[in-house]
Order: sequence, then C-alpha cells, then structure tokens
Amino acid sequence: MSSESAGLVGSGRDVRLSPSRELVSLGTVGTTVSMFGALPSFGGYARSKLNAMIGAKTPVSGCVMGLTTLFVTFNFLNYVYYLPLCVLNAVIATVGWHMIQESPKEISFHIRTKGWNEIITFFVTLSASLYYSIEIGVAMGCFYSLMRVLKHSTQSRVQILARVAGTDTFVNPDFDDSPSSNFFKLPRRLIVSGYKEFRRQSLVDENPAVTMLNDIQNSSSSQSQASQERDKNAGVLANNLADTKMVDVFPQLEDREGCLIVKIAEPLTFFNANDMKGRLKRVEMYGSTHEHPGSKQKTNKTLRHVVFDLHGMTSIDSSATQIMYDIVNNYQKRGINVFFSRIFKSRHLIQRLRDSGIEKLLSIVDGEEFGIRQTIRPYYDDILDALKAIDKIDSSCEWETRSYFSNIGMD
Repeated sequence: MSSESAGLVGSGRDVRLSPSRELVSLGTVGTTVSMFGALPSFGGYARSKLNAMIGAKTPVSGCVMGLTTLFVTFNFLNYVYYLPLCVLNAVIATVGWHMIQESPKEISFHIRTKGWNEIITFFVTLSASLYYSIEIGVAMGCFYSLMRVLKHSTQSRVQILARVAGTDTFVNPDFDDSPSSNFFKLPRRLIVSGYKEFRRQSLVDENPAVTMLNDIQNSSSSQSQASQERDKNAGVLANNLADTKMVDVFPQLEDREGCLIVKIAEPLTFFNANDMKGRLKRVEMYGSTHEHPGSKQKTNKTLRHVVFDLHGMTSIDSSATQIMYDIVNNYQKRGINVFFSRIFKSRHLIQRLRDSGIEKLLSIVDGEEFGIRQTIRPYYDDILDALKAIDKIDSSCEWETRSYFSNIGMD
C-alpha cells in the first residue's frame, strides 16, 4: 500500500517519492511500539491521497498530520464520539471516488499494451475483495503476483546456438519472433568475426591440394594476353574448383565439428541453472527445446564440443555452481570437450569455479601459433579463440565429420 501510494501520489508532481523510506519507517516504529504493547502503525492510501488533495507539497505535511492526530487523540476523543458517521463516510467516499477515477485509465493502458497478467491480477484481487473480504482479496493478489515473479525467475535467458553449415554464423533454432511470443528477445544469430577466414587459412596450410589450386589461380592471373588464351582451359578448371569450395577435394571438411555455443546472458542461480540444464538435454536429444520429451530422438546428432560464453554471467551461486559442475562433468565423461570463453573478470566468480573443480574439467589447448588467446587459463578470451582450439583438436582426429549440430539450416 505504501509503495502504491508513493507511485500514484507522486506521479502527478515533479517530485520523487521513495516508498522504501516509508516502509522502513513504519517497520521500525511498529517493531519499537510492539515492545510496549502499543498498536502498530501502518500506511494508508486514503491519508496520503487526502493530504495531496488539500495542497500539501512538502514532507512537513506528514508531521503536521501526525501531530494533529496525536493532539485530537489525547484531547478531543470525547467530542469525536458525537461526530456524525456521515462525515467520516463523506471523507472516505471522496477519497474512494478519486481512486476509482484512476482505475479506468490504468485498465485501458494495460489493455492497449496487452498486459494480460496485470489485468488478471487486478480482477482476481477485485473479485475476491467484493465476494469474500478485503484481506482475502489482497492475499490472493499478492499470491498471484508472487507466482508470476517465481515463473519469471525460473526461465533462463540462456541462448543455445548451432552453426549454419559452411559459414561463420551460429543461429538459435528455437527463436520465436512472433508478436505474441514471451521469449526473451536475444539476437537470433551470432556471427563470429574472423572464424571463416581462419578456417579457410587452415585449409590452405593443412592441404597441399588447396595450395596447388591457389597457385594455378595466381599463375593464370600473371600470364600475358597470348598465354592466357593458350591456358584458358586450365584457368576455367581452376575457377570451377574454387567455386565449389573444394567440396570434391575435402568433403564436409567445413562441417566437421558438432559444436554448440551456449550464451549465458545473466547471473546463474538455482532456478535458471536447472532450466538451462534441461534445455541443453532437449537440444542434444531432440534438436529443439520445444520438443516434447516423448518425441522421436534425432539421428546423426553427434555432439563433440560445447562452448559456454560467460560474458553476461556476472555471478553464480553455490547451487548453480553444482549444477554447472554436473553439466560439465557429464560432458567430459562422454568425451565432449567443454570450453569457457569471455568470463566476467570477477575474483569471487573465478575462485568459485576453481574451488568447485570445474576448471579441471575444461579443455585446454596450447596454440599460440593459431593465435589462441588465454589471458586467464583455462578460459578463452573470445569465442573465436575457443573455435580455433576446436579446429586444432579436430585436425588431429579421425572421426565422422557430419553432425546434426553443424548442419543446421536457416529459415
């Protein structure tokens, strides 16, 4: 009530009213007077509204009203007894009428902005107050609001991205851009700058056939006009091979890593960490977080690498740390490499990850010649550095290159 009073009374004035100060004051006074058997004081919208209606402009008006109440209580209670009830009813009715006048404007605003949760809260509180009692109405309104807060806090703002085949673009396959979506609006795609050029250079360095094709192109461009006419067929052949992106020479080499990027854009707690764990499991088993657990599992869904982007994870509590440890430990037992990148520079955060044992489970790749940066080992400075480490690991492995997670398409 005090918070609502401060918001409504101060909205029509160029002044900032702090509801927390009144709550602290009322709590302190109530705790103190309860030790002496006195009745606790409480905030009231009617008094605040009446005070504003008569032209009060400073906090002194509250002191004057309090002193006046004390003076009347000690000296004029016998006379107040004879005051007609209609006078009190008129005061309450006047304030109540002003409160009702503000309701249609508030309701129309929430209808216009499609704030259905706020409208439901209003009608639940109003209906319970009219048909049962004010106490039950307020209790039901508070309970419904609390459930909304809990539901909101348990929905993680974690984005799980899979790579578009043959590109440096990672997309969120479950992105919902419909107007009615309640999905927290994160970017649908992530382009890792420099990754495509790095992969192309890796092909040149690791495969002599690519170097041969590049030499053919370079030599054909430096020939004279007569020589170009003579070697026209060789140039056409080289161009055709280049246009096919070496698919015939190195089939599926661009798509060999079954890799996911998990962007954590908020501090991790017990609630959202549990939600993240469930979403990762669904993506791995069904290819989408929206699939029903009874759906048919995807085939050819080999997952080999998971990169956690911790740029937005400014803190993590103990329960979330335990869940994160279980996730990383489970991946490691199954032979899946886990990389942490862009960790928030917090001594407390890094120490908690170290004490939990998560650091020992992370994949470490020494690759200064690849330009892999690790200012704080074993954490990578950027997502690109983690992807370079993945490329170095894959270049020394002989496994099936096709994977569901590296061949996802775009709509």
